[in-house]
Amino acid sequence: MIFLRNEGPIMTKARLHDDAMVPLLREHPEFAQHYLHQALVDIDEEGGQEAFLIAVRHVVEASGYGGFF
Repeated sequence: MIFLRNEGPIMTKARLHDDAMVPLLREHPEFAQHYLHQALVDIDEEGGQEAFLIAVRHVVEASGYGGFF
């Protein structure tokens, strides 16, 4: 687990992944379809539902509707 100064235990690798995915999806919107498709394919795997919802959140944030989260 990675902790950043003044962020406490909430700042984890998952947050760093979020910070990387949203700009990537903004720069390459065509990747969003493949990203969501793979998350849907893996939805029945352990952690798959959570991963799918995170992928949806990333795509929504990258689309400019991130104010809801």
